[in-house]
Amino acid sequence: MIRLRAIKGKMGNSEFFLTTATFGEVTRIVNYKENYKEWPVELRQQRGLNISRVKHEMVPYLIENGEHFYNALVVEHVRPSSTTHDIVFKPDPNDPLTGWVELEGTETLEALDGQHRLKSIELAVAENPDLARETIGLLLVPHKTVPKSQQLFSDLNRNAKPTPKSLNIMFEHREEAALLAKDLVKRSRYLMGRVNLTGSSLSERSPYIVTISTIYEAVKIVQPILDNGERDEQAGQLTNYWDTALGALPGMNDVLSGKVQPKELRSKYVYATGLGFEALAETLKSAVDNFPAKRQDILTQGLPRVKWEFTDPQWEGVALFAGRVSIARAARRRTATLVKHFLGLPNEEFHIKDLEEAYKTLGRKLPSPLLVPAAV
Repeated sequence: MIRLRAIKGKMGNSEFFLTTATFGEVTRIVNYKENYKEWPVELRQQRGLNISRVKHEMVPYLIENGEHFYNALVVEHVRPSSTTHDIVFKPDPNDPLTGWVELEGTETLEALDGQHRLKSIELAVAENPDLARETIGLLLVPHKTVPKSQQLFSDLNRNAKPTPKSLNIMFEHREEAALLAKDLVKRSRYLMGRVNLTGSSLSERSPYIVTISTIYEAVKIVQPILDNGERDEQAGQLTNYWDTALGALPGMNDVLSGKVQPKELRSKYVYATGLGFEALAETLKSAVDNFPAKRQDILTQGLPRVKWEFTDPQWEGVALFAGRVSIARAARRRTATLVKHFLGLPNEEFHIKDLEEAYKTLGRKLPSPLLVPAAV
């Protein structure tokens, strides 16, 4: 028999018991709700287990981060070969809402919500046995019927709204890319006060040039070329790179002086879009990787030569499709390839061929480079 100290509660028509167990105990007493992909969908009570996410994201989170924290697992109590699955609760004589949940050897606990957390705990404990002593909350509910279990799973997940990416970045205090992105928007003369830190999109009249989530993605591209060192030094280097690039773009200095509003940039230039910033990041990275001594001249001389206006036909089939900016992966890749091509920077051969094919479809040829880095 297993006895778990618990608190009894009720919400709506559902009775539940809140308890804790060590990671080691959880891996022994809590089973997975679904293990068989071929099980009829009408009888499933869980989503499929994404083992790649568990191994590459969740297990490292538990092992490498000393401040890891998980929500409680929602666990169903199942009594096999029985039509009733009530939980045996022995109340404390002094408080009927606290006591002990008693589990016989024939009963099972199944993770209705939290199987990815459960699997990550299992794998993390196997890799680092010291984690077995840590505890996690368990919210125990009795199994009723398969439809009710499915409905409870839906209630727990369907109505949960993911936090915006921008808020995740602003609240992140461990990941280097997020920290560098926040440093950049504070230091850059062109971005300071012109980045939306809370939203993931910009309205037509927004006073911002870009969102923090776009800056974050651009920083992740540039991050590998930063020198090893303290984050303050990396942030300074990153700011220097970006201010060099941004200062070479049409309209940016007019925004700085107040002659032009950010919304005018967004409505006129390809660079003032999410894929535009990613293309700038790829260009910056390539310039530093391939021509470190000349990267500043390449950016300051090359970027102003690019015709960044949406109205220029060179962007159709690249950044624009049917006259609208695309967020598709192909559009992002082609935009970065084209900008690097214009500045004479190296590109993967298959990326150039894809770009040539896109132009050929539209009855045009790939434009010639606008700069020869070796001659700068």
